[in-house]
Amino acid sequence: SAPDILVVILDAARFLPDNVSVTRATLSLVNEQGVPLTEEATTTDVGDVDSGVHSPRFALAVVLLVQDLSPRTWMSVRIDAVDPMSGNKSVTVGFATLPLLLHPATGRTPSQDQANTYNKDLKAHLDSLDPPEGQQQ
Repeated sequence: SAPDILVVILDAARFLPDNVSVTRATLSLVNEQGVPLTEEATTTDVGDVDSGVHSPRFALAVVLLVQDLSPRTWMSVRIDAVDPMSGNKSVTVGFATLPLLLHPATGRTPSQDQANTYNKDLKAHLDSLDPPEGQQQ
C-alpha cells in the first residue's frame, strides 16, 4: 500500500496594504523548536504577476509522509513584500505560526504524552478515508 501523505497548500494572501508591490510567501512545517521537519518542509514562492498586488496568488505546497509528521508540528507562514514608499526595501507584511494539528477532544496541540495515541488515531482516520477495495479515488 502507498504511504500516507499530507499536503499543505498556500494559494493566496488577501488584503495586503496599499504600499506593497512584489510579494513573496514562505511556508514551513517545523517542530516545537522551529526546525523544519525535513529538507522539503520549507518552500518559497513569489506572487503570481497576473494576480492583484493586494491579493497575490502563490503556488506553494509542502508534501510530507505522515510517518515524518509529529502531532506537535507547527505551520509557519511569512509574507514579505517590496515597499516602494521606503526606497524599495523588503519588509515583512505578515507572519503567523499555527499548530498544524489539534487534539479533537481539547482543541489544543496534543501534549507529548498524548503523541503516540494521537499518531494511532490519525493513522486510523486516514485509513478510514481510503476508498473501498477495487474502487479508484
